[in-house]
Amino acid sequence: GEAAAAEGGEAAAEGGEAAAAEGGEAAAEGDDGEDEDDGAEKDDGDAKKTDKKKDPPKADAAPKVDAKGLFQKKCKSCHGDNGNADTKLGKKHEIEDWTKPGWKAKWPQNKVVDIITNGKDGTKMKAFKDKLTAEEIEALAKYSRKLGK
Repeated sequence: GEAAAAEGGEAAAEGGEAAAAEGGEAAAEGDDGEDEDDGAEKDDGDAKKTDKKKDPPKADAAPKVDAKGLFQKKCKSCHGDNGNADTKLGKKHEIEDWTKPGWKAKWPQNKVVDIITNGKDGTKMKAFKDKLTAEEIEALAKYSRKLGK
């Protein structure tokens, strides 16, 4: 058994002393060491990943905003589900159809943010700066522009 252990790695892993003297021990230690290192790395990695995952939600507050839900609550009655303003109020107040080509080019993100924040003079579009957070306004503007062409 020991001679076979010296020649065959499998027997050495089972505990052949001759094999252990000729490198089986090193192999066994290497395996054990790697398992421990892998475990330590995974633990550290998980801890680091967990820490990293805890931080971004603070930084990524805007994507956490349910822009579509906000749009449905605050904007849809005038601007329609898809931004075409095909609503009773949209028609009454002659609200621009965002789905017409060229709308998105005419209304960059910063301008849409400004209109949602401060309202639009000469229209029924009121300011939302006292009703929505800056993050909500930013998310709504981004969502609104996605509806546009």
